[in-house]
Amino acid sequence: MKPKRFIIGVYKDTKTLENLEANPVGLLNYLSDEHSNLVALLGKKTGHKIDKVKALGDRLEHAGEGLYKIVGSLAVLHLKFLQRIDCGDHWAWLADVDKYENIAEGKFLTLDELKRKKIILA
Repeated sequence: MKPKRFIIGVYKDTKTLENLEANPVGLLNYLSDEHSNLVALLGKKTGHKIDKVKALGDRLEHAGEGLYKIVGSLAVLHLKFLQRIDCGDHWAWLADVDKYENIAEGKFLTLDELKRKKIILA
């Protein structure tokens, strides 16, 4: 089945939200279990205080439109964000998949893996 539409949750008052409001396109990178060391930077730090592009350095590949692929991603979806729904502390953004790329085989990074490595709490 080819993915056609996604709903992405974006917390309010974040750099990600500012970026989407300025340019409603994005890349969804499907990370491998080998990317677990990036979770603290990508999900636990704010882009208002740290330049994540600079911090990731050569672990990023420019993909045009001001977007980046994370090197080693298993797949990447190019999303066009259409509308959003207020969900309290975040927005649920409806997005169409413009295109996608299956890049590599591998083990996807899952919540179970993040819990096992104690990166997130159960």
